[in-house]
Amino acid sequence: MAHCLPPNGAGGVQFYTIQLATAQAEAGAEVGVYARGVRADVPDGTEEEVTRFPGLRVVESHLGPGHQHTLQRVRAARTAAFRRFLNDFRPDVVHFHHLLYHSLDFPQAARDFGAATLLTVHDLWFDCPVVQRVDFRGALCTKAPGRICLACVWNGRRVNVVPRETIRRLAESKASALLDIVPTVDDLEDWISRSQTCLDAVDTVITPSNFVRDNLAEYGLTHPRFVLLDNGLRPPGAWPEADTPDGVLRFGFLGTHPLKGTQVAIDAFHKLTDVRGVRLLCYGGGLDAHAGALPPNTADRGRFDPADIEAVYASFDVLIVPSTWWENAPIVIREAFGRGKPVVASDLGGMAESVRDGVDGLLFPVGDSDALAACVCRLADEPGLLDRLRAGIRPPVSLETHVADLGRLYDSARSRRESS
Repeated sequence: MAHCLPPNGAGGVQFYTIQLATAQAEAGAEVGVYARGVRADVPDGTEEEVTRFPGLRVVESHLGPGHQHTLQRVRAARTAAFRRFLNDFRPDVVHFHHLLYHSLDFPQAARDFGAATLLTVHDLWFDCPVVQRVDFRGALCTKAPGRICLACVWNGRRVNVVPRETIRRLAESKASALLDIVPTVDDLEDWISRSQTCLDAVDTVITPSNFVRDNLAEYGLTHPRFVLLDNGLRPPGAWPEADTPDGVLRFGFLGTHPLKGTQVAIDAFHKLTDVRGVRLLCYGGGLDAHAGALPPNTADRGRFDPADIEAVYASFDVLIVPSTWWENAPIVIREAFGRGKPVVASDLGGMAESVRDGVDGLLFPVGDSDALAACVCRLADEPGLLDRLRAGIRPPVSLETHVADLGRLYDSARSRRESS
């Protein structure tokens, strides 16, 4: 179960969910996938079976009009639709990958049905209403969720009737007489307790990084069975020839969201316009705001078809991941390592856990374009550094191994469920 599937969503979790389900089906399991649909012209919870994923039974439950995913985390209509799917498909195991756009009641519904329940925590949604733990001004946030989050939530809804700074001041002053007219306050104040109730209905919680597990604990979210398990990837296909001249050290950037650090990467290469032999290739189509303002050593390669992923990675020598929020276990880092590409990343969250500084990549202070530019220069100038980093790369977990590891967790959860 996921919050959406390609092409409705093009993030790492969406592609990972489909790759995993397909691999499990290829290994002999009967796999159904339940996800959010995007139609707004039908009642909330309307289900539609789709056929775009061969070998899988895929049902999309459409949102309907008026859904506000950030705050409406418990919705009876969505849970009723999910119960219908459970009764129809009759799963032994339900593996949740995200409950965004759905309802926190889903794990309890699966437990009531009698299925073993597992949840992979892919991001920070269980302790942050806007997921990324970045506030409405773009600053990293370490506050416990509550009414203080109103300014960020309103920013996400593009509500400008009341200035967000005013909402923030009201929230900090606990001016309940004013804030209680906003129907979202109770939802925000109950954020952690509702998240905990959801986790309590899950047999096993999986996290791909220590960072996410520690982050949950920091905000009081606990579970007796936390399992650290990295996501698996399909092995890369045939690598096409590079399409840029020899003698140029090429850096790749993949991302569409501003929090992926687009501005940091562009600023760094603005500082390198006098440095010969370095080039930045940007993929993802997230540079509209920078049209006409890119430095001459930077190229906007736009969006790409996932089928062309090998050509994308073959076009550069080093991946840059300058994200300005706490990434969990970025799939792009693992994809790069699987193709022998070192990674330069922000020293934050799961990125700092994924990249070993000086061993298989370089880390720099988050948001520091000067430091990123210095890493680029070091790779271009320091003899043997690129080869040493390439030699230090450990291959990522294969999807086949990952499926087998999950199978053992499924069996264990089922055994506990049957004996309880």
